[in-house]
Amino acid sequence: MAGAWLFDGESLAGTGWQVRADTSRYEGRIVAATRREDGAETDALVTPTDLPPGTVLRGAWMIVTHGNGCTHGYEIDQVQRRDGHTLIILTDDHGLRVVGETTTEVFRPQRRIDGVNTFVIPTFTAIRSP
Repeated sequence: MAGAWLFDGESLAGTGWQVRADTSRYEGRIVAATRREDGAETDALVTPTDLPPGTVLRGAWMIVTHGNGCTHGYEIDQVQRRDGHTLIILTDDHGLRVVGETTTEVFRPQRRIDGVNTFVIPTFTAIRSP
């Protein structure tokens, strides 16, 4: 066996090998957003959902679904807990302003989107044969 990769799952097995993950994915809703361009310390999406802190999710991608059904993907740099919320700090500017259940895109097409923003972060793990 050259290796095995598990994406968005909890277990994968074959003859003489097994790949396991503690969780297949993290899911939640986004309640706010911060941007450096708007004077914040970080480019982050804010959620009440508990996520592994630090750099455990570094390099993973979160997929955000807006109230109108549109989706965007963002690469995670790190996760921090502050004031009872989780900040998902991204590698780049997400270009969103979130106030309540209204999201405004800063970049083109600069839509105003009503409704709740949700996210999923699929987990991944791999093994390689010696």
